[in-house]
Amino acid sequence: MLMRLGHAPWMQPHNRFVHRSLSMKGEHPWQVSIQSCRFKDCPGDTVGKHFCGGTLIGPRWVLTAAHCALAVLNLSSDRVQIVFGTSHIDKLAHPAARTKENDIALLKLKGRVQFSKNGPPSGLYPGIPGPELCDIQGDHVDQCVVTGYGRISEGGRSSPKLKAATILFVPTEKCQKQIPQKVIQKTMMCAGAEGRDACQGDSGGPLVCKLKGTPDNKFYLMGVTSWGIGCATPHTPGVYSEVACYMDWIKNVTKHV
Repeated sequence: MLMRLGHAPWMQPHNRFVHRSLSMKGEHPWQVSIQSCRFKDCPGDTVGKHFCGGTLIGPRWVLTAAHCALAVLNLSSDRVQIVFGTSHIDKLAHPAARTKENDIALLKLKGRVQFSKNGPPSGLYPGIPGPELCDIQGDHVDQCVVTGYGRISEGGRSSPKLKAATILFVPTEKCQKQIPQKVIQKTMMCAGAEGRDACQGDSGGPLVCKLKGTPDNKFYLMGVTSWGIGCATPHTPGVYSEVACYMDWIKNVTKHV
């Protein structure tokens, strides 16, 4: 069983390729790369090593997975940087880590994101779902896209460029039957498609979906990439922390800034 939750695999990878396309410039502007640095304070010319993704949800906040935040704590914040687009945002500060069953965390930046004189790009932040969408069963979800710099195959190399895959929402009952060895909690959601999935290194990144009946046709941040059994394993969707279920917590933490 190959987990994407930071555990070492005990089963030989099957080298399944994860079919994803390159994300066009500006298509997913909220995606960030969380990187470790060799040197303290991450000098601006340091090329960091990507280990997790995240989503910029405000000028000073990044939403990611709790197991990514725990990795940040183990590294110490002065050896971590967030890369946004082509520029460095800043070091991480005050991550609010949760448990594995609540695999979601907020990372507070030292300062607000700085932009050029032209200001932030259009559609910088994804839409944020309301708490009433917690434990959705597909009635509201249309097209979903998962993005990241993770591996292009099980045990393979990471992608140097942001990649995206269009996947489908999988109802909890069906997901539980497809992953019987794990309990799919109410605060989790499943999504996948044949040959398309997240993989190691995509953890913490966004699952964005379009919602049925919304006139704006924008993407909403519905999930945080959490765990899965291998990468693109047939009939086995990926599992995501369901953002709507944590909206009260997110609002409570971020309202003080």
